[in-house]
Amino acid sequence: MFQTARAGTRDAMVTIRSSACWVGRARTVCFSCVRLSDVLGLFCPADGAIDWSRSGGSRTPSDASKYFQLTFVRRISAPTLEDIVHFYAEDIEHLYEDHDARCCDRYVMNHCRHCGARFSDVQLFAPPQALFNRSVARGNGISLQRLPVLIFATGRAAPVADHVVAAILGAAS
Repeated sequence: MFQTARAGTRDAMVTIRSSACWVGRARTVCFSCVRLSDVLGLFCPADGAIDWSRSGGSRTPSDASKYFQLTFVRRISAPTLEDIVHFYAEDIEHLYEDHDARCCDRYVMNHCRHCGARFSDVQLFAPPQALFNRSVARGNGISLQRLPVLIFATGRAAPVADHVVAAILGAAS
């Protein structure tokens, strides 16, 4: 069911540099205001990884799958911030760095577009019930759009369900 990006992905930090990243969009109900809000996820090709680390070690590329989702994003940049803003102008204001009390960490996270509540990556993207892994099954749909710029980002790699990988590959062809 899942294409595991790497063994021990929950602990693996990865730095990517790629012009083949995809932004996925799905809808979820806000726990605070109980309204539907869009959330975004970043899907990266495994061959875009320039550094895999876990407890200071390195990973070999032999156990890579085609794509992984980058979660707990510590840093993300493009040639200019305007490149990303123009691409997702209506969503970018709800995606910014904040503190997550669930894991005592700061990272770029989704927020409710109506009330500003924080959507923890633990809550949204932790497998096996990750939002993008279950959205299609519930008829909630995922829209995917390729980022037209070179992305440089650091975060944790999370496994991606086979249907998400198939959707990315289908949209790419």
